[in-house]
Amino acid sequence: MAQIINKTSFGLVFRCSQCKKIHIEFNNINLNFSETDYKRFSDYIYHLDGQYWAELNTNSPYRRKIRIPISATPICLMLTVEELSALRKLLENTSASAEEELIRTFHTTIRLN
Repeated sequence: MAQIINKTSFGLVFRCSQCKKIHIEFNNINLNFSETDYKRFSDYIYHLDGQYWAELNTNSPYRRKIRIPISATPICLMLTVEELSALRKLLENTSASAEEELIRTFHTTIRLN
């Protein structure tokens, strides 16, 4: 069963009750994180200065100027300033939503015991 955390026209963030991971579908990209890694990723995206990187990479041959390395892999997300904004909107308040769900689960568990 999937618990939807946030949904926009660009994608979906949900938690899988079986694997306990948080999954992000953003356009044609799928990312799967533990709770800790998800928090790190969303904080990184929130604090990323997209305009700075877009201007710095103006002469890059890539159409999308914002490079986001994915961990210790050779994979990078490539975004425009507008796509970064859309990703932020998708991730917006999801950390708070995840924390609220954990608190609800904790309270339910206490009442059941």
